[in-house]
Amino acid sequence: MFTGVSKKNIPQIWPYILPLIEKGVRRSFGKTSSETYYQKLLKGDMQLWVYKPELQVEMITITALIDYPEKRSCHIALVSGQMRKNWMAYTKTIEQWAISKGCQSIEAQARKGWMKEKKLKDWQLTQVILEKKL
Repeated sequence: MFTGVSKKNIPQIWPYILPLIEKGVRRSFGKTSSETYYQKLLKGDMQLWVYKPELQVEMITITALIDYPEKRSCHIALVSGQMRKNWMAYTKTIEQWAISKGCQSIEAQARKGWMKEKKLKDWQLTQVILEKKL
């Protein structure tokens, strides 16, 4: 089952998802930390989604609502876990939630390899982020 987690349940589930979050944080190039995610999830600034078919969490997604000057978007900040390859099958749940929150789009900042996913047929590359370490 793929479902959103209420912010009041974050402390209880945190020990089970922390390894998945830390795996994603390692690939963030220093942009975030597991503690930052924890605090933002507790405040409701970000949302946690989990795929938990049995007793074990197999995949997580973290989202955030972004209000641009002309539109609202649901930003996918992190996807991590064993079921990542099947993640696109679960985006409909997030999309329906995002629409209910007034979003006109859903976006993800991802590594280049994600563009090889054939299941991304409704997605388009709209920007490239270039970064230089100082």
